[in-house]
Amino acid sequence: MSDSLLEQWLKEADASGKLAAQEEFLLEVTEAIWEELHRRQWDTSQLAEALGKSRTQVTQLLNGSRPLTLRTLAEIGRVLGVRVQVKFLRIPQEKMEKKEQRQGVGVGRFRQREEVRGMETLA
Repeated sequence: MSDSLLEQWLKEADASGKLAAQEEFLLEVTEAIWEELHRRQWDTSQLAEALGKSRTQVTQLLNGSRPLTLRTLAEIGRVLGVRVQVKFLRIPQEKMEKKEQRQGVGVGRFRQREEVRGMETLA
């Protein structure tokens, strides 16, 4: 039996919310990497050399066309001399409801958000 229009719409809205959360997280991660590169006055070529990868590979990692794994993120942190932290932060109910309404996701679906809080320089 096929899904009703409502069921199809709910599935699409749920998928859209998942994609939005993933893209938001990846953007935060890559922005943190770019900030650290800028602070060090490095470019993608210097990062690539430190990682033992090509400049093309690093560019693809940072623009999202190549998957950025947690292992690669940890290695980027190591070569930059920083510790990468990932934290789960509670989103206030009111803010979550507004966000879900904008994304068309049912209220109460997502209560936590994975977020890179930042990178700390190792002493």
